[in-house]
Amino acid sequence: MEKEDSKDNKTLKDFFKKIKKNPEIAEKLCNLQKIILPLYSYRKGTKKIHKKSGLNQGRANGRPRNFNEVYIPFNINERNMFLNFFPNHETCFKAILPGQNIMIMKLCQQNSKALMSNPNKDLGKWILRDVLEISDEKIVTYDDLCKADIDSISFEKIDNNSYKINFEKVGSYELFLNDLISKY
Repeated sequence: MEKEDSKDNKTLKDFFKKIKKNPEIAEKLCNLQKIILPLYSYRKGTKKIHKKSGLNQGRANGRPRNFNEVYIPFNINERNMFLNFFPNHETCFKAILPGQNIMIMKLCQQNSKALMSNPNKDLGKWILRDVLEISDEKIVTYDDLCKADIDSISFEKIDNNSYKINFEKVGSYELFLNDLISKY
């Protein structure tokens, strides 16, 4: 797991607060045509993939699950930054994968905190089996992403219901946020 610099963490927190308080910035961010989202979460300055959520959702307790069930985290800060980038949680959209295959996706879970495919196992099959080549038995870690030199995913808006999606190199999410911070 990679430790994040506490100064960078403070800068990000300040930026998220600035967006929340300044509707003009939020409005400008709504016009972005491409965003990058992490495939991990931050916890106390550490990049982490939880053992029963995100890329490991197929291991969550409750109902019987398929190990290919995953979601891309879309945390509160990202939702505030990228208001209306995606259709509302009731509306599906097309995600065009590299190679032009199409996956149907939408915002899901409480407060639209997750991007999932329909059926949910399609996203996991693509990420976990086709790209990362991880077996069903393995719990995905941040180190697995680093070995593949990816830790985030980009969404490029084609229209209000279609997006090109692709993996981004390790550190791309931070570079994307730092670019936004420097502009706004």
